[in-house]
Amino acid sequence: MISRINNFYILEKQSEYLNSDLKGFTIQSINTFERNKLHIECVKEDKQIMLEYSIENDFTYLVKRDNFYLPSKNIALIMEECTGKNISYVSLVNDDRLISIFFDDSTCLLFNFVNHKQNCFYVQNGAVINSYKDSKDNSEKSINEILSDKREETDVLKKELSKFGKDAFTIVPDIQKLKEIYSTPQYLFYRAGEKIFASFFEVTDKPEYEKIVCKNINELLLNWIKYRNKEKNFNEAKQEILSGLSKKLKHAELSILSFKTQLANVNESQKYKLYGDKIMENIWKIKKGDIIFETEDEEKIISIKLKETLSPQENAKNYFEKYKKLKGSVELIEKKLADAENQKKKIEEEIESIKNNEDYKNLRKLAVKEEKIRDDETNKFRKFKVADDLEVWVGKDSASNDLLTMKYSAQNDLWFHVRGFSGSHTVLKTGQKKEIDKKYILSAASIAAYYSKARNGGNVPVAYTERKYVKKKKGFREGTVILEKEKVIFVKPGLPENAE
Repeated sequence: MISRINNFYILEKQSEYLNSDLKGFTIQSINTFERNKLHIECVKEDKQIMLEYSIENDFTYLVKRDNFYLPSKNIALIMEECTGKNISYVSLVNDDRLISIFFDDSTCLLFNFVNHKQNCFYVQNGAVINSYKDSKDNSEKSINEILSDKREETDVLKKELSKFGKDAFTIVPDIQKLKEIYSTPQYLFYRAGEKIFASFFEVTDKPEYEKIVCKNINELLLNWIKYRNKEKNFNEAKQEILSGLSKKLKHAELSILSFKTQLANVNESQKYKLYGDKIMENIWKIKKGDIIFETEDEEKIISIKLKETLSPQENAKNYFEKYKKLKGSVELIEKKLADAENQKKKIEEEIESIKNNEDYKNLRKLAVKEEKIRDDETNKFRKFKVADDLEVWVGKDSASNDLLTMKYSAQNDLWFHVRGFSGSHTVLKTGQKKEIDKKYILSAASIAAYYSKARNGGNVPVAYTERKYVKKKKGFREGTVILEKEKVIFVKPGLPENAE
């Protein structure tokens, strides 16, 4: 079993294959148009091929492609000294993970497959003329100096074993036997879902793996690249979805924390009811102008602050109103808390499902959907459904206010903003409707009041108009507009019942 594409024997067999296949070819161009990949176009009479060299860590390879294309854009021609060079032979160098393509003028292209040192060098008389990476630093340096490894393995047996791959020796625990097998290998590629490995001999203890028999080492490598890229895409798709879900989970957790904090703050509502009750029970003891009243409750003395400008009845009413307002808030926050906890549970279940998902097509669809959601600029707005065919969109800050009003609002949409306070731009998306029911206008106005500095007011003025009458003059700050005409309605700040 071979789990690394830059395994020594893989490179040895590939150098032998390329040697038999590349003789007589001429370098037409060397270019790059993909990250961490070098492409070498070669011609021989009417035949064209491309060599593809990857310098990605743990996935360094050199393969021949018979079918290829060169893009018309974003392509860079490099190492032009090699153009027109005729290939003489290809070989492994110094019994190491180095492959060299030798030209008929004694120069060569040397490919290094050692992790973190991958590069392609154009070498003449032992000196580097040019290189794929770090060409300025490497120019005119001795290739031996560049390739020297101060950490060279001194344990001969360990070095020998590393060439076969760590899993091969566990199956065939005999170096001599392995050498015999590897000298006349089979080219076998195994895959199970997104799990892959190669082998030069039959693997019988993994029946769940599909076996692909390849004609040669190059075909094996092409399969490896194909399915590894599929595995990479699969993992990237999974990670993309999990990343989006993690953000949603964090948002849900923050919402839960916020609602619990709010509940702790408003749970004093019972205290205000008690104060109102105590004032009414002792109304004959209190007179207008008093600023404090002390009484007993459950054998404890409590002090109740009074407004000296109010009568005892008015002070009691004031506390009852505070109680009623906070009690309503408690019910709303408790509902939102329950919704957030349910949402958190659903997200956690979805995360677990995605982690265990091995269906690439299904996962890719989910990833595309997640990508569309992520890239949707309108996600910068809060959105509320006030009817089956009507939505209210709300900006979250000055920048999104501008974006909502100037880019994502139609001329006949209704635009709302609280009067006399700072607040979010709010838009009722009317679509093709010419007449909008008054209750939906009131609902949108309540939302606009809620997302303003007047949120805690009882009866808040909100201006509204058609979007076409909202203007932004040159030099205005983000979120600043003027209205050419408007109507004003008074509403209680609030969100729709089904709002999250």
